[in-house]
Amino acid sequence: MVLEIFDKILITLLAFSGYAVGNILVNLAHEEIKSGKIYFFLLRNIMAVFIIFSLVFNYRMLIYLLIPAALILILLIFSYKRTNIGREQGMHFVMLGALITVFFTNNQEFVFLIVSLIFIYSLASVALLSSLKKHKKD
Repeated sequence: MVLEIFDKILITLLAFSGYAVGNILVNLAHEEIKSGKIYFFLLRNIMAVFIIFSLVFNYRMLIYLLIPAALILILLIFSYKRTNIGREQGMHFVMLGALITVFFTNNQEFVFLIVSLIFIYSLASVALLSSLKKHKKD
């Protein structure tokens, strides 16, 4: 029981350590972040689509529950704020929901896939948000 809780804490830390790695990347190569903003934008969106599709594919038996939940989340994301930062905060809830959903599966390969995708998503998200914030200051 304690080992399972430790595993879930470790999985959560690994998934969201992309934020720390993204901050390190931004601090080390802030000039390259400006020129690569479009690539971080594409990477972030592709990872979000992969996460959502992999959740739907893995939980196809629960599709009747996932469709209304996805519609509600999309509505919340787009009605929260009309800025990119507001949408980004909404997507953080989607990533957290994906991670919580993964905790209820016994498929270790699927857990590793979702954790890796969330890591890459959060890394690209931090790089993109830092370029948007610095662009607003200028």
